[in-house]
Amino acid sequence: MQIVTMPQGPPFPSHVIGSVRHRYPPDDRLITVNVSGLHFQTRDGLFTKYPETLLGDRTRRSSFYREDLDEFFFDRHRPSFDGIFDFYKTGKIRRPVNVPLDVFVMELAYFDMGEALINQVLQQEGCLTGIHGQPGEKVPHSEPRRTIWYLFERPESSILAGILATFSCVITLLSVAGTCFQTLPQYRHEVNVTLTSDLWRNLHEAFRDLFFCIETGCVSWFAFELGIRFYASTSKIKFVKDVLNILDFFAILPYFTSIPESFWWAVITMTTVGHYTRGLGVIPFSHQALP
Repeated sequence: MQIVTMPQGPPFPSHVIGSVRHRYPPDDRLITVNVSGLHFQTRDGLFTKYPETLLGDRTRRSSFYREDLDEFFFDRHRPSFDGIFDFYKTGKIRRPVNVPLDVFVMELAYFDMGEALINQVLQQEGCLTGIHGQPGEKVPHSEPRRTIWYLFERPESSILAGILATFSCVITLLSVAGTCFQTLPQYRHEVNVTLTSDLWRNLHEAFRDLFFCIETGCVSWFAFELGIRFYASTSKIKFVKDVLNILDFFAILPYFTSIPESFWWAVITMTTVGHYTRGLGVIPFSHQALP
């Protein structure tokens, strides 16, 4: 068993967490933090200097206390906590050389070290700070919003977040490629159905068109991504006012508004080239039905 201690003179007598009597003030108590077998001992005041963090908040960290061992136990990445513990001691954050950036950022997020500190680490590593270049955005405290926020707003925070970002880029490229190829004569597909045709037959004919299926899948993903990011955002007003989010919303809106406006003809003619107004944006505008 390895123990990391702070220089602090004679050890303090043992104490019981939660007891109403203490021989020493709370900040002078000696506490032990066990991170997957690696033990850190220091005064309580070292952590309470940062009350917004997990270890600095006595109420939140109490759920990790093991009374039989008189320690706080965290089943987390041990090498990462070396850097976190050094921050509590020195006020300076530095990623340990043997810890990948995505793992270290995940541990900083778990111990609730704050978005500003995470931005500082990312800046040290040469990564962009803050969403859309705006540092210091607050991170949601509740789950699952917190996890979702990091997955969709911080691609560098974890491997899974990077995979999601890559998948979103692939969907975007697929959508743009489908839009471009659909303008070629050899890929045009027209559906000639009368207004009295069966609805399910019309839908079947529409979904036989590959480009319509591609656009439907892409727009569905863009709508899901925008909705889940709105759900996980800490400031809904700030999210709505963001220029890129506004562009995303109006880019996918025509696809859904065209259905109630003219459901039958939207299904019949949604794959006819020349009936659309398109741009080469990140997210293509959807088909517009002719009267």
